[in-house]
Amino acid sequence: MTSLSELDFIRPVDVAAFRNLVDSAEKQYLMTRLTKYEFRTVQRLRLRAALDYLARAKHNRSILLSLGKSARRDHNPKVSAAARDVVASARRLWINALLATCAIYAEIALPETQISMGQVAERYEDFTDRVVRLKQLQDLLLTVTLRSTDELPDVGE
Repeated sequence: MTSLSELDFIRPVDVAAFRNLVDSAEKQYLMTRLTKYEFRTVQRLRLRAALDYLARAKHNRSILLSLGKSARRDHNPKVSAAARDVVASARRLWINALLATCAIYAEIALPETQISMGQVAERYEDFTDRVVRLKQLQDLLLTVTLRSTDELPDVGE
């Protein structure tokens, strides 16, 4: 299982900010308000920031994927099913993040290009929701297990 110390290395990802950075309506707005030179400069900065968010999401995915992989072997069917969901969601996130990274690099080279990257935010949110569900199930089972051992009579009495 992923240790608590590994979870300390989770990097913050502001999904709303990422969505804004890759939003086609926001891009159109900037194109109409800025000169061509200003737009290219601003858009490249925005896309580099989006790349940073993608790098953070991919980093977090790696850590949380190991959590899911180890929890697949859990004896509780609810936990193992939730872990399989985490692993499958991590794979979908990886594919979408890879495609979005390629699209962003293409857009950095050609800022007027229109490429949609909206699914990455949804995949990341779906992935993190599934990880939270898995952790909640594991924590619940740990609490139940600890309570049931507290109720056992002391063998030494």
